[in-house]
Amino acid sequence: MSPASFVGRSAEIACLCREIEAGRNVVIVGKYGIGRTSLVRQAAARLQAAYRFSFLDFASTPAAMCRSALEEIFEGKTRRRQPPPESYRIARRFLTHETPRDRRTSVLVFDDIARLTHAKCDLLDYLASSGRFRFVAIAEAFLPPADLSRLRVLLFPNALLRLDPLGMGESEEFFSRASREHGLQWASARVRLLARVKHGYPLEMAETVARELRRRRERP
Repeated sequence: MSPASFVGRSAEIACLCREIEAGRNVVIVGKYGIGRTSLVRQAAARLQAAYRFSFLDFASTPAAMCRSALEEIFEGKTRRRQPPPESYRIARRFLTHETPRDRRTSVLVFDDIARLTHAKCDLLDYLASSGRFRFVAIAEAFLPPADLSRLRVLLFPNALLRLDPLGMGESEEFFSRASREHGLQWASARVRLLARVKHGYPLEMAETVARELRRRRERP
């Protein structure tokens, strides 16, 4: 979902912001397409004056995650001071010991955590032990309970936030807003029907709007 079409989740956004500001990490659990990453981006926009959010793909290697974090957090630093990309241990030490020009607190967002390997646990432990970051971990719903528990231990203290589908009212608001923004002119009855059949899953809702826009563009 684009930021413009984001609806609902006010309580969840407030909870996420509150935990970050209190110095605690957050573990978010929910099914694919439920809006976990979009939720974090909304919180990031709200907290941008004091916190800098870096979104890292947990499916990549620990070295790649370190490089991504370095590029975002130290983008203003002279490149010759940064460690060579092949040196993972030097890179993660640089990440935890150098001071960026941007003095906002860095929040590392680990996206799509489907499984924990020894190497990735080691990276999380190393970064968390430095005390320099806040963390948001976006876990898949199928993450084994043992791995979820391990994740929470590594990122302690933290709050667990489970995302459920949007309510009927929020789903109707999404389709009503999409209809206004894109000139779809959907009747209220169609808006209610779409909200009912999509079961409150933001990704499916956004794809429904995208398909309708494509269909109209392709219409002779």
